[in-house]
Formats: sequence, C-alpha cells, structure tokens
Amino acid sequence: MILRDEHRAALQYVQAANSGGYRPTIDEVDEWRLRPDPLPGKRGKLISPAVAGEPSIWAKGLIENTRMLESFAEALRPSLLSMGNQLLGSAMFGTPGTPARYEPDGPPEAFLASLIRLSWLASDDRGGLSTTPLSRALLRAEEVAGQEAADVLVLAEGDPLAYASLLGHVAEMGQVLVVDPYLKPEQLLSFLQHTNANRFLIGSRANHGSVVAMQTLLSATGWQAVPELKQTAPGELHDRYIIGDTHVYTLGMSLNAVGRSNTTVLMPLPEDAADHIRSVMEQIWSGAETLGNIAAPSLQSPSPEHLAAESTRVVKSGNPRTSTTRKRASKKVAAKKPSAKGARQARARDSSPNGDDT
Repeated sequence: MILRDEHRAALQYVQAANSGGYRPTIDEVDEWRLRPDPLPGKRGKLISPAVAGEPSIWAKGLIENTRMLESFAEALRPSLLSMGNQLLGSAMFGTPGTPARYEPDGPPEAFLASLIRLSWLASDDRGGLSTTPLSRALLRAEEVAGQEAADVLVLAEGDPLAYASLLGHVAEMGQVLVVDPYLKPEQLLSFLQHTNANRFLIGSRANHGSVVAMQTLLSATGWQAVPELKQTAPGELHDRYIIGDTHVYTLGMSLNAVGRSNTTVLMPLPEDAADHIRSVMEQIWSGAETLGNIAAPSLQSPSPEHLAAESTRVVKSGNPRTSTTRKRASKKVAAKKPSAKGARQARARDSSPNGDDT
C-alpha cells in the first residue's frame, strides 16, 4: 500500500470535512490527529509539598566515603587528561584529526506540511486544507483494492468446505445466472436447494443423460426461485460465470471440480468488464435452446428429494423413455416371428399342387 495509516487517517479526515463543505486548517487537523480524545483533568491543588527521605546512619557513612572518592577522582582528572592530550599531540602518535562540527539540527518537517509537499493536500489563502485529485485517486484505489481482496474467494483443493463456501457466497447474491458449460445434475440440485439461482446456461457437450436428469429436477415445485435451463450452440460457451444484478464473478473451473481438483478462485470482475460479460451472456442466453423450466403445480407434484433420486437413476441407466421403446420393439419382433410348426405347414402348402394344407 502507498498510504500509511497516519496518511490515510489525515486524508480521510480532510476529505470528510470537504464533503461537508468545510476546509479545516492545519491546526484543526493537528488538534484532531494528535489529541482526538478528551483531555485529562487538571491536577488537584497542592496540599503539602514532597519531603525527601533520610538515609540510615550506616548508609550516611558509606555515602560520605563515596563522595570523597569521587572528589579525589575529579581532582586528578584534569591532570590525567592533560598528560593524555600531550602524548596524543606529540609526533610519536601522529597528528590527530578533528571531527566535523554542525550547528543544532533544525526542526523536522511538520506532518501536514509533508502532505502538502506530496501534493496530497492543498491549502487556500485562509490556510484551509482540501484533498487533491491525486490523494482522492489514492484513496479510491485503496477502497477498490480492499473490496476486491475481500470479495475474492479462494477454493482450495481438498478443502471439504470449498463447495459449501461457494454456495454461501452465491446465496448472498440473490437471483443469478449460472454459466457453466459442464454443469452436472448434482451441482444443479445443490444450487436449487441452497441459493436463489434461477437461470442455468450449459454448453453443447452436456451428455443426454445429464440433460434428462436436469430436466427432471426442474420439473419439481417448491424451489426457492423459478428455475430455467438453456443450452448453447456448439462453440459459444467456454468460461464459467456467476452473474448477479450488481456483480459478475468468474470461476476458474467447472462447479463439479471445485474442492476436488486443483485450487481455484471465485473473483469479481471490474465494473467495465462485468458490464461487457453480462451483455454478452444475456445475448447468448436469448438465443440458446430452452431445455426446461418449472412445471405448473399439480395435486401430486413429486418432491425435489424424489426427483433428485430419480435424476441419479436416469443418469446411471440412461433415458427411461428409450429403454421402454426398446422393450416394446422387442415384443413386437417376438410376436411376428413364426413358430417351428407354422413354418413346416407353410412349406407343405407351398409344395401341394392345389395349394391346400396337408
């Protein structure tokens, strides 16, 4: 991050004041920045002055002896220093150098003055402060970065909660369009049960058994939203998206692989890219083939749980309508096939001169 906490706090304070129509002065900002809390109360009136403690008798003697030694050492110090300087200044030890000397340092740059120097704050003739286009851009960039970081959902490989986290994230988006070329009945069922997703767009490569299973699921009543399933023409769909009213998320892999193979992320797209993707997907949705939507309520409408079990059976066994047709065709063939006795009688009629049965 470019802005430090202290920078961010000062700029946000000035920006907030500016949005209310006021430009705070340097003193006003410093007063808030350095003393934002209520000041402590004044010290109470002195009742009695402090009194220094007195050492014990034996400690007094020790202190006196120590003072005598310190006085003796202080008396010898000039002589010792003089002798040392004479030795150091002699040619025996060479000529000593002298360090550079400076006057006392000036006061450091004031904090708010540094923000003006960085072009993060501007000052008018009265000394009123305002944020600049540069500082407002920096604050906006931090807000956007913070929002994107918070919205990115990491779906780790082997994480048993990865798919549940994805469902929870989608559930907060309301009604959405789920775009997944390889959507499976199991994922469709979980979205219908736990989210308000109401539109599902799949690719042309979805196998017939999965399509039939998903159509069976959509025929149930009682879902949280009114679902609809469509299939695109070949070559129209490749990426995965979760498209809501305010956000568009891209998913790095198909829903059926989340948490099982490789790590991926559910990431929000920037506003311009989101608007473009939403427009393109809506066009594809409009031209896609409708495979199923919710059936009209009936007195004996099957429950979603029953249809979930039925869809799994359909995927395993294939199209039940096709199986029934094959059984009926087999019965017709068996009915038309003549018996062995009938075949002999037919051959005898063909060999008789008058064509009568023998």
